[in-house]
Amino acid sequence: VIGMKVEENSDIKWLDTNGFLIYNDANEIERVLISFIDISHRKKLEKNRLLLELQLRNQQKLESIGTLASGVAHEINNPNNFIMLNTPILKEAWNDAIPILDQYYQRDRDFTIAGLPYNEIRQEIPHLLSGIEEGSRRIQRIVEDLRN
Repeated sequence: VIGMKVEENSDIKWLDTNGFLIYNDANEIERVLISFIDISHRKKLEKNRLLLELQLRNQQKLESIGTLASGVAHEINNPNNFIMLNTPILKEAWNDAIPILDQYYQRDRDFTIAGLPYNEIRQEIPHLLSGIEEGSRRIQRIVEDLRN
């Protein structure tokens, strides 16, 4: 099979070629017979088929990515729901514990929680809990984006 450019319209013509040697009685080559069959249309169809197959594979990859993203979103969302639901309970528990801890602090000013002096941790815990809530909301937005 050879490709040959035709000048008038710059298309490539694909030709299937066959050659035969014709011998005389003395077993010498007398003639060469060469046939050409235009297979340009077949080549064009083959090229289009390959293009469609590539497009189909790309579409399948996109579908797989979508399925994967949806699965990842689901797996992220489940533990994030625990965070979102439990953080307000922790905030309420902390707020309920503050008066008790403040009374204890009035008697013994040297106690620590999680290795930090009480007067520091008392200021930090509300910020930490707010940060957890904000982080959880951001995760939720990311999950929603992955699902869409």
